[in-house]
Parts: sequence; C-alpha cells; structure tokens
Amino acid sequence: MNSKIKYIDLSDINQDNYIDIVVVYSGIPGVYIVFNMANGNFSNETRYEMKDLVNRFKVLNIHDNQRFNLILGYNDGNVSILFGNHNKSFIDEVNYSPESLVHTILLNDIDNDNNTDIIIGNRDRDFNFQILFKENSDTFYQSVKYPVELDNTFLIKGDLNNDQQSDIILGHNSHQRIGLYFNVGNRTFINSTIYSTDFEPQNAQLVDINNDGHMEIILIGTDSIVSYIEILSINP
Repeated sequence: MNSKIKYIDLSDINQDNYIDIVVVYSGIPGVYIVFNMANGNFSNETRYEMKDLVNRFKVLNIHDNQRFNLILGYNDGNVSILFGNHNKSFIDEVNYSPESLVHTILLNDIDNDNNTDIIIGNRDRDFNFQILFKENSDTFYQSVKYPVELDNTFLIKGDLNNDQQSDIILGHNSHQRIGLYFNVGNRTFINSTIYSTDFEPQNAQLVDINNDGHMEIILIGTDSIVSYIEILSINP
C-alpha cells in the first residue's frame, strides 16, 4: 500500500483473544483489517470498501456473540454503523446524518442501561453533538441531537460532578471557549458553564490532578504564535 496511514486502531475484532489492527488510509474509501493469527503472525490486509472517504472510525465489539461493529464518520458528513458477521464480513448497515463533518466518535453507556452508546461530535454546518442510544436490538440505535450555541472542534466525556453520569466537554475553538454539558439523566443534558480562554483550545484531558475527588480540565491550545497549557478546576 503506497498511501499514507490516516488512522490506526487496535481491537480484538473477531473476539479470539488476539489483538487485530484496523487501518484507514488517506485518499482511499475503505477500512483495512489485519487479523492476528497468533504466534506473531498476521493475515494480509482485508479491505472493506466504503462509499466515501472515512474521516473518523471506532470499533465496537458485541459481547458474547463474536460480532464486531465498525462506526464510520465519512467526509460527506454521514455516519454509518456496519454490523459484523461471524465470518468477518458485514450483514447490515445503518446510516445516520449528523449533517456536519464528524470530528469525534466516542463510546460510552450514557444512560446507564448497560448498552454502549455512540457519541458524535460535529462541526461546520450544524451546532450540536449527537448521541446514538443503543436499544434492545443489536442493530437499532435511537438518534438524539443536542443543540449548542457555538461551533465545536473537539469533544471529550467524563464525570465532571461525581454523580455517576457521563458529561460532555466541547471545545469552541474559534470562539476561545469550552462548554460543559451536564448529564442529568433521562438522556438529557444541560449547559450550565462556558469557560473563556485567551487562546484557541484544540484538545483537552479530564483528570483529578491533586487527588481531591474533583476533576480538572487540562486544556491545550494556541493563539497561532504561542502554545498554551491551562488547568481549569471544575466547580459544578
């Protein structure tokens, strides 16, 4: 393969207790999987051709039935979930339309129902983030969009206020702000805090730095001349 690798991920795709390699190449509309054959040996790349260039992806294993899903964000702004079969092929595909370029795909049980949900961060045309809530069927997700005030360029998740609920942090890069969106249950989020910065935040990490039981946000960004790291204490 002469193309450059754009994204790479490691996961036990076929649940044989060996880690496989998932690759997306620049300029090629497909996903490549190199299966671990054990004893240090790997298969040749298996190509799964897609309808458009892949901008983001995640691998989601379905427990107990040796199936895997690929969650793909395309350059055209659409999101697809490909449902894997036991023979390393796909048996179904479901499409969703965030209507904006996907910059983040995360996995988390947002509503605490023991199902893994899909969190999608969007940018450009539509000011929102989207969650695909997993329902009882393996192939059915309920799409819910959460409007926000500004465009956003990154999204992270974590429990900001120690209530055992996963909250959302959005980076509003061009506006030099970040927004905190608190999960209050019943698939509902409220925006109670906007932090302004002196630079354009480009990424963040959530961690309890001083072991006091409260999370801090470590922001990384730039004003196009100087790079910045800022630590924000959260007082929800």
